[in-house]
Amino acid sequence: MQGLKTPISQVVAALRLRGEGLGLRATARILGTHKKTIAEWEGRFAGMKSPLMLYGLCHTFIPLTFEGDELYTVVG
Repeated sequence: MQGLKTPISQVVAALRLRGEGLGLRATARILGTHKKTIAEWEGRFAGMKSPLMLYGLCHTFIPLTFEGDELYTVVG
């Protein structure tokens, strides 16, 4: 994402923890960031929910489909 100085892995970890129900302050304490920073990440990525869900679907479902198709081709 443009202008993001933090490694994306840390942002993903924060969003995953928040999605699991961990509080804002607890997430900030675990990751060693400020709670305002995590709130800003949530705000930035909230508008990208649909593209991120599509990205996740493509990277999970499509490889499984190809693997299944290859298995069918080899066996069939």
